[in-house]
Amino acid sequence: QPRHELIATAALGRLTSPARAFLHRRVAVVLEKQIPRDRSTALLWDCAKHWQLAGDSIRAFELARSCGLHLLELGLPAAAADAFERALPFCSTSDETIDVLKAQAKAYEQSSSWAALLAVERVVRSLNAQSHTDTASTHDDLELLALRAQWKTNKDEEALERLGQCLSANDASAEHRTKAGTIALMLQDLTGRHDEMHSTYGIIDTLSREAAVSESARLEAGLVFHTLCGDLSRAVTAADQLINIQKQKEDQGDLFRHLLNASVTYRTVGLFDNAMGCLNDAVEIAKAHRLPKCLMRAFPMLAHLALERGLNDEARYWYGEICRVNAKPDDVFVNVDIQFIATRLAIVESSLPLVSDGVFSRDAAVIPHHLNTTRTYSLALYVATMLLQGEPISPDDIAMLEHGHLKSRRSLAQAFGAYVLYAAMHRCGRGQRADTILSEYDGHYRRETWTASSLFEQTVAKLMRP
Repeated sequence: QPRHELIATAALGRLTSPARAFLHRRVAVVLEKQIPRDRSTALLWDCAKHWQLAGDSIRAFELARSCGLHLLELGLPAAAADAFERALPFCSTSDETIDVLKAQAKAYEQSSSWAALLAVERVVRSLNAQSHTDTASTHDDLELLALRAQWKTNKDEEALERLGQCLSANDASAEHRTKAGTIALMLQDLTGRHDEMHSTYGIIDTLSREAAVSESARLEAGLVFHTLCGDLSRAVTAADQLINIQKQKEDQGDLFRHLLNASVTYRTVGLFDNAMGCLNDAVEIAKAHRLPKCLMRAFPMLAHLALERGLNDEARYWYGEICRVNAKPDDVFVNVDIQFIATRLAIVESSLPLVSDGVFSRDAAVIPHHLNTTRTYSLALYVATMLLQGEPISPDDIAMLEHGHLKSRRSLAQAFGAYVLYAAMHRCGRGQRADTILSEYDGHYRRETWTASSLFEQTVAKLMRP
């Protein structure tokens, strides 16, 4: 062992290329023996680099990729995505590059980095096209990840069209078609295509009976459909079973997503402790694995749950937690949700300066949100701020809100918008129409099985006050 690094550098500089390669190989062998005892990422990178310098690109690639996989196993997808990026220079073939990029896409999905995921999918598809030898179907796991990312980045119409193609694709597996159909159900609900949902689920239900379809995929499809427009008791059973299954697995990313979905089911039937439990578990996963963008998905759901129950102090607490997270989500709907929560709290607290300073303006309210439920809620918030301030509301604005409500009233969490519309119509002398619409919503269309009387009294009393 040289006494000084300069001596070592001088000695290495005088070695021939074969001699240096031999030395790197011997170092790599020593380091590789330490990996089972010390699974540090630094050790894996050092070992991979020595194998690369020794001329063994295959072993270098395997070790470089294993670093990212190791971080994924530890539930650190953000760090794993960075590791896969560092592994790309170790790839010597397009197949190896594609393999690393697909793993990186999974890491991006688990860390809610949707824009980066879509960029990876474009590169993979381009590499496949350039190879001229790839005959595999594009209906793969990467496609499902990308379709979810399209939805989260406000490309829901494009995603819905592709999902329909997946659902009817004979060259796709039954598992793939089932998962694509499940995402399609969510988007059909959010875009007001409720009349299409039963036929979509009919296809999914037939596919999910095949042995090749996993229990998780079958349960998730049942949870989504029955929560949105089916038998709520079956939805709760599916939620219970799905969470139990996912907790036995090591995939924290999938567990996080299923916890969020299950919380919606429990909230719909009034099992608020279950809903809170799921969301709190999701928060703990995001905190434990250092995933701020995931926190920004869970905290708004907790705030909205509190607002729907009339628990305004609790909603204020969760909004404070949102503001403390140092991350800008890729999910455009999360960003919109945060603005929605701020406006709801301003209305609840009668924070007139906050409202009039532009927390929610008409321009923001009437922007063409693709999702009907988002657009309707946006309009309801605008109308509510106008009512709160005693400002006149144009007939066109009330007509837009009425149209949005009629299209979205079969969706979840529509009570606030319905009550704002009711108050606005009464203020404008259309009380009979208001009574009819609210009666239809409460008596026939509202999915939730629990009463929202406190929310109604709070909202209507505040907004109809002279």
